[in-house]
Amino acid sequence: MSRPVVVRHRYIGTGRMRPSDAKRQLTAHIKYIEHRSRDANESRDDRRLFSAAEDVVNRRDAVIDISSNASPRVYFHKIMLSPGPDIPVSDMRQWTRDLMRALEQRCGLHLHWYAVQHHNTEHSHVHVIISGCGEDQTGQLEPVFLCPDDYAFLKERGKELSDLAYHQLIKDTLRVINQQDSILEKGSRDEH
Repeated sequence: MSRPVVVRHRYIGTGRMRPSDAKRQLTAHIKYIEHRSRDANESRDDRRLFSAAEDVVNRRDAVIDISSNASPRVYFHKIMLSPGPDIPVSDMRQWTRDLMRALEQRCGLHLHWYAVQHHNTEHSHVHVIISGCGEDQTGQLEPVFLCPDDYAFLKERGKELSDLAYHQLIKDTLRVINQQDSILEKGSRDEH
């Protein structure tokens, strides 16, 4: 039994916080996840902020985008995604992009998100920051609300998007080939 994808979520609400304080907190969080301690296997390039379309995003541009798309109740969401030790993911950035695209489809919104991957702990993980609003199909800003059903969705979809499905396809294909080889060998023995 493989261990599940881990999803942790926290949002930064407006409450009594001024927009300038939220922006400072967002900047500090991004700086932290970009520069926090790296292990020997991580380079500075591994810790670059990335998005749906870009492998390298300037921190200031991300802060401006997220801040300008805050909702009246939520400035931004912080999500941590980890495939778990038994779920292989060969490309964490692509896995994150695919998972966030699936979340966008589920929410029916274009999400403004940025992420940083970490390999400095026992389990590789990705920190994702999502603005408090996304655009619907008409381009209208709508609040982004994430609930426990969304976390369950991310866990299940994260597992589906991992390399497990690819590994299972290879195993199934090899099993079919071996069965066919056995049938052919048996048929050729019967002919003699």
